[in-house]
Amino acid sequence: MEREFINESYEKCEMYTGYHDYHEHKDWHLNAPTDKRPKYFIGVELETVFPCSSDRDDFCNEFESNIMFMESDCSLPRGGCEFISVPLKPKDARNEAFWQPFIRTLSRANVRSWGYNETGLHIHISRTVFTDSQAIGRLLYMYNYIIDSSVRQRIFGRGHGEWALQMGETTKAKACKVLPEALKIKKVKDDVCNELTTAGRMDRSYQINLTNSATVEFRQGKGSVSAGRIAAVCDFVCLLCEYVNKNADMDKYSLPSFLDYIREKGIGRLIAYIDQEV
Repeated sequence: MEREFINESYEKCEMYTGYHDYHEHKDWHLNAPTDKRPKYFIGVELETVFPCSSDRDDFCNEFESNIMFMESDCSLPRGGCEFISVPLKPKDARNEAFWQPFIRTLSRANVRSWGYNETGLHIHISRTVFTDSQAIGRLLYMYNYIIDSSVRQRIFGRGHGEWALQMGETTKAKACKVLPEALKIKKVKDDVCNELTTAGRMDRSYQINLTNSATVEFRQGKGSVSAGRIAAVCDFVCLLCEYVNKNADMDKYSLPSFLDYIREKGIGRLIAYIDQEV
């Protein structure tokens, strides 16, 4: 098999091959970028399903990469395999061309994901992306209560709350009842952020998972064997974090202002997903 997913800008300290137990990679050395380290990294977890278990095993034994681990996942059906990336530079994770060789390799193996109900696409972003201690609370508020559920469905490919837990109505009520004027008071704003952050820590299966101390994980994504969609979801996550970093006044948050922010950045594929009919 052609070795198509080896990237020269990542140190090849380890070549990852074979089908392993869930999260065995946590005990392995992860390849790091060879050039200047970015402020934060992106981690991609893509769940897939091969035609059968033997096809999966043959593929994993032959395929080598310095970018992706191949691991089991009990949530997947027979023939399932989760591809877990090393910490990626944002410019790579957000680049459709970066993912195309990997997707071509999966396509030749008749791997299913997009359009298959039991697979997911989860994105981790380093907490170092955030500029202050309240940014995660603002992120949860923006994601759960400001961004329209249809927009999330277009980007992630899944309906709001359909595949991952959403914030409870009690938490939503506590956050929204003080808006908009009260959020101009720092103590009230801090209390709202703390309330949201605490609620998000209760279960790793929330749409935004905060149980990992080093990253924030976006779990709503539907699995995809489209290089463009993987890159677009990474774009969305990064731009959302940038938006809450740049805008500390939660009372000014709105979907139109966020969409304008995306347009200002010129992310065409995101706009295409947002504008398409569901």
